[in-house]
Amino acid sequence: MEEKCPSPSYRKYQKGRLYQVPKVSIYIPAYNAAKYIKEAIDSALNQTYTDLEVCVCDDGSIDNTLQILEENYANNPRVRWISQPNGGIGKASNTAVRFCRGMYVGQLDADDFLKPHAVELAVNYLDNYDVGCVYSSPEIVDAEGNFVKLGHSKPFSREGLLYGMIVGHFRFFRKRDWMWTILFTYQNLP
Repeated sequence: MEEKCPSPSYRKYQKGRLYQVPKVSIYIPAYNAAKYIKEAIDSALNQTYTDLEVCVCDDGSIDNTLQILEENYANNPRVRWISQPNGGIGKASNTAVRFCRGMYVGQLDADDFLKPHAVELAVNYLDNYDVGCVYSSPEIVDAEGNFVKLGHSKPFSREGLLYGMIVGHFRFFRKRDWMWTILFTYQNLP
């Protein structure tokens, strides 16, 4: 049961151990992401919390995104990817979330990266509080990774959720709660 059920009732966390079903999935929707995809994936793999997988949905990239995935992660059981015709970030995100096996799911854009404790902090919160989603305030960096400024995430409010996007990166949620939503709506805009 420990191999297939990541619930704390059945599995006690052991740093570095790989399970058939990881507790955490980090999904990355990717379109022409060759420039940053390796840094994004490596930041997820280099977390202090290690019971995780990275699931990439290549959304019909025409650059060498798929080649980078194959060259760097073909033999890494913690990285999985799927490719589909270009349908936009919403469609790629829905595909990626369905591809995730973890009970907790985090969203990472292909041109973003995580600080080393991001997943550990989010897991600890969801393990100890009955909430469906946690999120952080992002930091904006330049092309060399130097801090520029704090990004914005608005304080939580039910009204804020009804009328706009208040949730910034890093988004982290219980997959069971996500499945109650209508998922991402998507369309390709001109």
